[in-house]
Amino acid sequence: PVYKGKSNGNTYTAANGTPIENLGEQIVTMVTREGIWKDLAFQSCDVTRPLASVRKICEAGHSVVSNPSWDERGSSIINQASKEQMWMVERDGPYVLETRVIPK
Repeated sequence: PVYKGKSNGNTYTAANGTPIENLGEQIVTMVTREGIWKDLAFQSCDVTRPLASVRKICEAGHSVVSNPSWDERGSSIINQASKEQMWMVERDGPYVLETRVIPK
């Protein structure tokens, strides 16, 4: 279900200048390849893949480490309280957190 929240009806702008309407918020339960379960809030829009805000990730108590794809240290999101680390991979430019969505 899509929940009507404070962002519902707002309009975002795509990189090419096209307006994107916010259709509401969804909470999605997912599990990372490390087996970490997360409930993430997404703003529903007519897009081809979800994007995450580094600022929002950091405000939620995480650190984001981004290294070039050739760097053996890798890129990850680290929970500052639990020290859980979720690894990201570079895929055609963007960094991707590989997850599986868990049906409700």
